Amino acid sequence: MEVFGGVMNFFFLTKLILVIALFIGIFNCKNPVEVKCDEICTFTMSCLMNSNSEHAILINKKLLDSAKLQCEGACTMFQDEFLTCKEEHPNSCEKFYSCLITSGLFN
Repeated sequence: MEVFGGVMNFFFLTKLILVIALFIGIFNCKNPVEVKCDEICTFTMSCLMNSNSEHAILINKKLLDSAKLQCEGACTMFQDEFLTCKEEHPNSCEKFYSCLITSGLFN
């Protein structure tokens, strides 16, 4: 009878591990657009800090966090424009911003 109990414990633990792994996988998944928008907005915030380096001390963390949240919201709503411009200009702040403006996003 002890062998049977050991086998049952083994199956129970195996099922428990699988269920936990499933929940971790489900709750750890991120929307690919959100991931891309987070990358784009992190890039945008670094552009903001680099372009205003002499004023960087005046830009506090609360303001940057708020700006990043607004950027992520806009990116999610206008993902085609944001994702296209970032793919076309992955390393240039000026060209990325120009692309957004010429895309008609701000009309």
